Amino acid sequence: MVLVNLKTAYLAGISICVLAHSNIVRAEGSLAAYTAQSRSLSAIETIEVEGQFLGSLGLRDKSDVSGRLGLSVLETPGSIDIISADAIQLRGDFNAIDAVTRATGITSSATPGNGNSRVTSRGFAGNASVLNLYDGTRLYVGAGTVTFPADTWSLERIEVLRGAASVIHGIGAIGAAVNYVPKRARLDEQSVEGFASAGSFGVKRFAAGANTPITDDIAIRLDGSYFQTNGYIDRSDQERFAFSGSILWQPADNFSVSLRVDYADVEDAPYWGTPKINGELISANRRLNYNVEDGAVEYEDVRPQLRINWQPTENIDVNSDTYYIKADRRWTNLENYRYNPDTDLVDRRFYLEILHDQRQVGNRTAVSYDAKLGDIKNRISVGAEFNDINFTHTNNSPFGGTTSVPVTDFEPGFFVEGALNETTRDYITDTQQFAVFFDDVFEITEQISIVGGVRYDNVSYTREDVARSNGQSAGLFSRDFNNVTWRAGLVYQPSELLSFYAQTSTAVDPAASPVSASATFEEFEPSTGRQYEIGVKQVFWDGRGEWSLAAFHIRKNDILSRDVNDPSIRVQIGEQGSEGIELSLGLRPIDTLAINFNGTLLNAEYKDFTVNSGGTAVSLAGNTPRNVPEQAANLWVTWTPLPEWSVTGGLRYVSDRFADDTNNRELPGYVTVDVNTRWEIRDGVGLIFRVDNLFDKEDVIIAEYSTDQAILADPRAFEFGIDFRF
Repeated sequence: MVLVNLKTAYLAGISICVLAHSNIVRAEGSLAAYTAQSRSLSAIETIEVEGQFLGSLGLRDKSDVSGRLGLSVLETPGSIDIISADAIQLRGDFNAIDAVTRATGITSSATPGNGNSRVTSRGFAGNASVLNLYDGTRLYVGAGTVTFPADTWSLERIEVLRGAASVIHGIGAIGAAVNYVPKRARLDEQSVEGFASAGSFGVKRFAAGANTPITDDIAIRLDGSYFQTNGYIDRSDQERFAFSGSILWQPADNFSVSLRVDYADVEDAPYWGTPKINGELISANRRLNYNVEDGAVEYEDVRPQLRINWQPTENIDVNSDTYYIKADRRWTNLENYRYNPDTDLVDRRFYLEILHDQRQVGNRTAVSYDAKLGDIKNRISVGAEFNDINFTHTNNSPFGGTTSVPVTDFEPGFFVEGALNETTRDYITDTQQFAVFFDDVFEITEQISIVGGVRYDNVSYTREDVARSNGQSAGLFSRDFNNVTWRAGLVYQPSELLSFYAQTSTAVDPAASPVSASATFEEFEPSTGRQYEIGVKQVFWDGRGEWSLAAFHIRKNDILSRDVNDPSIRVQIGEQGSEGIELSLGLRPIDTLAINFNGTLLNAEYKDFTVNSGGTAVSLAGNTPRNVPEQAANLWVTWTPLPEWSVTGGLRYVSDRFADDTNNRELPGYVTVDVNTRWEIRDGVGLIFRVDNLFDKEDVIIAEYSTDQAILADPRAFEFGIDFRF
């Protein structure tokens, strides 16, 4: 890294530096985008050159999601997106699902039932195929639900490794792995930042953060955020509070200990979708909520983590994370609605109450070693991971109760009026997971390197079905399974700013969650997958542009299918596949303009998949899996016409996709446009005006919750705010 004094032009919160000798433009993304994106072009100051400009793909950055070898994106044989905190704030993506779906090929099918966290990547959907991590630590998914992080304010960046990632992060990552990286205490920074806004539908946002060194070797950072809205839909209030704090102790350059605690309390919108009337969505009930008056969706997450970094010698690094995760969730709702043309009423069913009590404790430790075989450089990383997960599922199954209300002008009623069964403990599970892993990068020449790795996972699972008053019998079953996954890649770099790569990797997806599977899955092994990928990445135009292009082919085997001779029996013979092309591009053609684009073209289909249709085996080979759009794109343009003013416009495109595996119901594609302007009224303080869904697309369907019920996105919304950083 080089320290230089030069005229600094601030473009949307990123400091852009020109290196005189290399003529490569690099930038430090150390300021929040809202805070400094229109800073005066005449500012003179000393800065440290590292990081990326606005619109950059971060090709020269290192990422944790792609491995433990300390490789940059250019040096890694894989497809990686890095979304910086600056970009997240600039775009107004205050929740995780909005932020991560700006990455290449990542699209949403989120509902309250999965914690509003379900995404699709490379033809594979859901929390069993797209892995979520927080600061490198995964929460093992219970009953298909992930509810953390609740807010993006405390994030430093989001890293996305597209494609098979089980060799790095374990079971359940054939589509992608997403790592949410939080801000941490730093010894080299003293800062205070904040944000406040208000807008349509009663929106109120407040956030603040501060980092300060206390002594020469101790620093502390605190971040907090609050969000509240009345919601566009009736009785769809939301409220969330998130807090994080970290303390760093670094008594020596080669040793540090950090402790962080993250907490989130969320009351999400109890909105489960809008019923179609005679198969169509109509404006008359667009704002109506058919849930009960006291419907509730609540999450509470607590995550303390202790990290130790030690470098005993110049060529050895030891990193260890010890963590505890607590997640409590509650749903109390009337969830399914269907219009009855015979009565001209909406029939409501399933008075459903579910509670999750999930606890996880674990440790992940890795040792990295730089070695040489003659003149050949070799970096090795070996380590182990252990987790113990306890999960308690409480509900009022069998879910019953039915009421009917008019299409409009109805009394929603209360949960207790329709629920038929008592809410009692359903089942308890205990899961132990253990893994050992090995990664290596072998530099054959200065231009050619081989990257490889292997991981062994063992999972021991015990489930107890608890006897209940409704007559369900108690039961206990246990099972173990283990898997080996691996990857091998070749990287050729004819220059430091251009790389070509090819890789193959394997992945494992569970047939059912290793935290909440029932005895009906006892005989099934996890599904296995294989990916082939080739690609090119380049920094060009004197550092003003970056692009990457990837082509991939994935096959997932042993998915659950129906026996063609006896459709009542499930067998593990199915196959699912996808192939596609992904393009990412970042440009800064002039100092006042930044452009970021990504897009994907995909062909996803079942190769061998049979379902039971009325007692008859029906093949769905050739069909597209549900909730998988085969085209998606994002475009962001930021223009700074004057030093104090910036305008940012973003476009999101998602193509048509199917709501069911039979491909009988199609969800329409959509294009939405968001716009953000900022006026810096004084140094470090700016006024913001945002418009989401500028062209007021009211027919945007995020997902179908049932055949006759669609979850709709919000219409056009306005927001005014102020930000600061000192």
